[in-house]
Amino acid sequence: LSIYDLILFYFMLLESLASTNDGGFIVGFLSKINYNDLLKLKGIGPYTAAAIASFAFHQPHVVVDGNVLRLFSRLFGISEDISRASTKQKIWGIGQNMILQQKPYVFNQAIMEFGALVCTPKSP
Repeated sequence: LSIYDLILFYFMLLESLASTNDGGFIVGFLSKINYNDLLKLKGIGPYTAAAIASFAFHQPHVVVDGNVLRLFSRLFGISEDISRASTKQKIWGIGQNMILQQKPYVFNQAIMEFGALVCTPKSP
């Protein structure tokens, strides 16, 4: 199994437990986990913390991967090198200002998919 499959299984298990009468305490505990808590975990960086916070806990943290960097740099006319930390921070700030507060995972999925499928490394 890949790490993605394990994480998916974990959250499906938690969702299943939450739907039972005995699982409410798990949801209460997990609802207190935030982006900064996730960053404290070994091996979890900004991208992974934002993805977990957004997709698992519905917290408004923009997920910035290579697809999003390409999309936003082209969409907003950012000519700086997207591999530079300062450019990534700039793009993160734009995304963070745009992210939906209610369903942030929808926004994140949309920008990652659009970047992957339309805004490929060589075109447009």
